[in-house]
Amino acid sequence: MAPPGGGGHRDRHHRGGDQEMVRLTAAVDGVESGPSDDASSDGDVDEETASGRGKETAPWWIRRGPCADAVALTQTMTYTLGFGVLGLLVGLIGPSLPTLRTNAGVRYERLGVVFLARWIGGVAGSAIGGFALDAAPRSHAPMCVGIVVAVLGAVRIPAARSLRALLLAFLVTDLGLGVLIVYGNTLGTWANARNPGPAVNVINGGFGLGALVAPLIVYAALDVSPGVGVTGAYWTVAVAAIAVAMVSIRVVAPARPSEEEGKEQEEGKEQEEGKEQE
Repeated sequence: MAPPGGGGHRDRHHRGGDQEMVRLTAAVDGVESGPSDDASSDGDVDEETASGRGKETAPWWIRRGPCADAVALTQTMTYTLGFGVLGLLVGLIGPSLPTLRTNAGVRYERLGVVFLARWIGGVAGSAIGGFALDAAPRSHAPMCVGIVVAVLGAVRIPAARSLRALLLAFLVTDLGLGVLIVYGNTLGTWANARNPGPAVNVINGGFGLGALVAPLIVYAALDVSPGVGVTGAYWTVAVAAIAVAMVSIRVVAPARPSEEEGKEQEEGKEQEEGKEQE
């Protein structure tokens, strides 16, 4: 039985108003919570979402390339140029050995000790590069200094007139190259922390390209000027190496990846290995 005074009608009207308020509240909550999928409470866009959108809107040479963005691409190309210098300096040795032997006045069998000096210099340079990387992880300065040291040793190689001078020149050259190897491989991995494999392959491909071009430089120098020949080839590579160092010092070095990114990288590798086994 309805209460006197039309109370039943008021109750129905009150319940209808409550339902309308519930619908309005739900609509407002939906509007407020919608952007939270892509942004946090303080308006920061989620890193993965931002990187994904950046990858989608990036030029084709980044979307189809080994790097995640333009900054990583610039850094990777810098280390590829550095490894190109490495390949050039190493590739000059073979074609120039007859001239170096004549300049030093030694037999070929005694010239083999040169490669021992190169090994010692490379190991020492790698150790120095590791310490420098820990001390200055966000700087290309040690890598550029390594290139300059390698150049100083390289220009003395064709000028050496004794075996001792030749050994010292090769030792200094590979001392600088050891630093370059550590920085190029490590920073290349840091710049492409989510998927370093393709980028590192490109970087080390720069070494192969430099080693391929170096003998051509020697033979071209011998044809143009037989008297200058090997010396001209070493100086040509030295100028190219200094140019690479000047470019590299202006590029921002990548940061060391965080532990979370390292875990994500390991999980990604495990997932890929699992798919391959399946």
